[in-house]
Amino acid sequence: MPKYDRHIFICTHRRSETNLRGSCAAKGSEELCAVFKQELKNHKLEVRMRVNTSGCLDQCEQGPSVVIYPDQTFYTIKTKEDILEVVNDDLLQN
Repeated sequence: MPKYDRHIFICTHRRSETNLRGSCAAKGSEELCAVFKQELKNHKLEVRMRVNTSGCLDQCEQGPSVVIYPDQTFYTIKTKEDILEVVNDDLLQN
């Protein structure tokens, strides 16, 4: 039986700075991951949902990229406000 209702994967893949596709880590995804985890705690969602770092989600140009399972919903998060929107409009609604 699954422990968590939802898994939030945040790409923290890092490429060379000369790579034209860029990378989510170079765009701040590691710091945003910490903010995402804190927001789950703030809303007491960490017992039902889990934030994990991940390798490349193949959305580098749009990144930092997030995918939420089991829904398979992709998001681009660039700021704390983006995270708050995902938490309020998606995670708190389920």
